[in-house]
Amino acid sequence: PGPPTDSNLIDTPVDNYGIRVNGPGTLTGSVVNSTAGAIEVGGDESFGIFIDTDLTGSIDNQGRITTIGDDATSISVNRAVTGDLSNSGTINAGGAGGISVYVGGAVGGAISNTGTINTGAAESRDIDFNIVPESSGEASLWIANSVSGGFFNSGNQVTDALEPGLDAEDPAAAI
Repeated sequence: PGPPTDSNLIDTPVDNYGIRVNGPGTLTGSVVNSTAGAIEVGGDESFGIFIDTDLTGSIDNQGRITTIGDDATSISVNRAVTGDLSNSGTINAGGAGGISVYVGGAVGGAISNTGTINTGAAESRDIDFNIVPESSGEASLWIANSVSGGFFNSGNQVTDALEPGLDAEDPAAAI
């Protein structure tokens, strides 16, 4: 599953996949990461869940998906999905240019987030204790195709405990 997060190889483009679904046919059935599930993938340009064939079913994350590396994507949907795409868990894409959820294929159902979606990384230290500057992600949710059932978001609520400098009443502060 890629280099360890404390490895000097973490910045190497390796195209690792946690779950990769592709091929000439259509997959019938849903892709589910349950509440006990954890998908963690390291390396630049890597993927947590990668859907590159038509899917007759839904995609449901109830657990945790984390990608660490530049230009990594936690969930990438490149082909049509007949059902819903939903998140009630946690999705993290750490690293410059990271994308938490990319939807390039049409979604026949709805997209919903009642969990947490994070992109980018705060300042940290590497294995030699050198400061690693913060990195900005590309997008937490990128919808690049049609979504028949619409988009619903009630996740990532701002609280004083999580973001003391933000006003939770300010609509620009809550997603």
